[in-house]
Amino acid sequence: MVLLLEDTRQNKPLLTKFLRFGLVGTLNTIVDILVLNLLLWIYPTNDTWQILAFNSLACIVAACNSFVWNKVWTFQYREPLTAQLVLRFAGVSLVSMLGNNIILWIFIQF
Repeated sequence: MVLLLEDTRQNKPLLTKFLRFGLVGTLNTIVDILVLNLLLWIYPTNDTWQILAFNSLACIVAACNSFVWNKVWTFQYREPLTAQLVLRFAGVSLVSMLGNNIILWIFIQF
């Protein structure tokens, strides 16, 4: 954390990336919540599996948003996409979505 607080030219890009990453994460949370609530508003349900499906879709939309904004804006990655890059991101996103669905399922049970 000390490195992030130092005001040197060398650490300024790291601080910028950290702040951009936080903004993209916040935007992703907003996108996730909006998509889930929009789906539940259009298709109201109390069915656990349908809610989990809506949540999964919301997570996928937020993950795609995250991939684009972090690639283009946060890390300014200009290289062509590779299958390895997409697969790694998809793997992490899948694990995150599963964790999100497990937590939501537990809340629905109570």
